Amino acid sequence: MEEKTVCPFGEVLRGARKERGLSQYRLAKMAKRSARYISMLEHNKREPKLSTVLMLARVMNMDAGELVRAVDVLLPDEWARPDEADIQPGKSGRPRKKLSAE
Repeated sequence: MEEKTVCPFGEVLRGARKERGLSQYRLAKMAKRSARYISMLEHNKREPKLSTVLMLARVMNMDAGELVRAVDVLLPDEWARPDEADIQPGKSGRPRKKLSAE
């Protein structure tokens, strides 16, 4: 079984937080999130919504793009590549219902 690569958002968040001298509790209060949630993000137990990424960047006086780029740099090249079968042209859309003859 293939091991899933974990997105390194937590590592980047922890580094940015510590660089700014913030505790998890203080960051959580500033971002209107719980300290437990911040801890879960930092330990990669949860992945944040876009609104959370934006809020965290804002309260740490960072550009959200800077935060995302820092994560992107740490990702392996093959992390977001689709399998070859996923990009092969084929039928798209929903299957059609078969009409019954009355």
